Amino acid sequence: MAMRSSIKDLPAEVLGMIFLEIAEHSKSHQCGLLVSVCRRWNDVVQNTPQLWSRLNVTTGKNTPLDSARYQKRLEKAKKTPLSIFIHVDFPTYQPDPIKGHLQRLYPALVQRQWRSLSIMGKTTLDPFEHLFRHILDSPQTCKLSSLRLVTNWGLTQSPTTLQLIREVLATALSISDLVIPFPFLEPACPLLSGLHHLQGKLGNGTEILRFLQETPLLQSLRLSCVSDVGDSAVEDMGSNGNTRCRLEAMECLDLICLDTLPQRLLQQLDLPGIHTLKLGDLWDNPKVGDREIGSFMTSVNWVGRIRSLTLENIEVAEKALISALGNLPVLTHLTLESQKTVGVKTTKALSQKATAKREWLCPHLQEVWFNSCRKLKGDDVEAFVEVRIRDVTTTAPRGVTDPSLVPPARLRKVFWDGRDMIARALGTG
Repeated sequence: MAMRSSIKDLPAEVLGMIFLEIAEHSKSHQCGLLVSVCRRWNDVVQNTPQLWSRLNVTTGKNTPLDSARYQKRLEKAKKTPLSIFIHVDFPTYQPDPIKGHLQRLYPALVQRQWRSLSIMGKTTLDPFEHLFRHILDSPQTCKLSSLRLVTNWGLTQSPTTLQLIREVLATALSISDLVIPFPFLEPACPLLSGLHHLQGKLGNGTEILRFLQETPLLQSLRLSCVSDVGDSAVEDMGSNGNTRCRLEAMECLDLICLDTLPQRLLQQLDLPGIHTLKLGDLWDNPKVGDREIGSFMTSVNWVGRIRSLTLENIEVAEKALISALGNLPVLTHLTLESQKTVGVKTTKALSQKATAKREWLCPHLQEVWFNSCRKLKGDDVEAFVEVRIRDVTTTAPRGVTDPSLVPPARLRKVFWDGRDMIARALGTG
């Protein structure tokens, strides 16, 4: 008896939900591949408006905007809320061509509902003034859930555009995902209380701390291009008795492209649920050195809760790095990316057996990724893997807590520039 494919038995509604999940995680957000499979799939795609409500709009010198194509997609989207991703592909900031391209799209956006808006590229937000007016004129602006403005924030924004953005933020109370320069925000902005994900640039630590005190539901925070917090600013806030900021839901923190590690800001944060930390893109910065990394690891009280650590483009001595890892007792995932100084000393420290006076370094480590670490050789990584694999096979007697007899956690993944080092050590790869 011929076997029937189970996917043919799925109701159209279920198949449509599967397609929506695919579209949600697809970079292209296109339906062309799905409609070409068979007539039934084509019918399901054509009758699922949510699949057509995601628009990728690229505007540039060699990519003129095809307004007719977007108009057809919007007609198929019917009244479903829109998710629009705009990429400005001009090599330099050219406001007039950007405005000219986008004006072809605006008529199709009149009185539409919005779900998310993302603008990326070498531009200010001034050319998008009419777009923000369309959002404000939307019948349900309050349902906008994501706003990501990844543009050249160093360029001056006009007061009119800045005011429009602030009006959108004051109206769209459902936003949970926000990428924006902190100076665009106002401390009393009502949407802060419902934010789950925030990425901010510019501003200073004192300003950021005031915003964080109004975001109790925040789960992830990414800070970039943040100025240091001066002693006087912290003392001024301390005199008001409002410096501490407890964020119960915070799980992930990224600190990227900073002038210096904002230690005074970080010391004021109480993060009981934090488990992921990324420090990146601090090359050739004289303010971020061995002493500062060491001070950060020892003075910030929540660092010991970190289970996943990523260091990328940070010029810190190998000795200081090893010392920092010693302050992370529950670390399970470690990624070292483009670290000039990481070499055999790091792998030896991670594989050094415990004694009665010294415990294993990062005993719970399960996954390690070494990427573009020029001083590190494959043989060094393989030696570290062999030690941790061999010693984990022994078990300590019941009730014995001597660190020299307690084996470390079993390594699950170790990769060196894309190579599976566990498979190499076991002779299976």
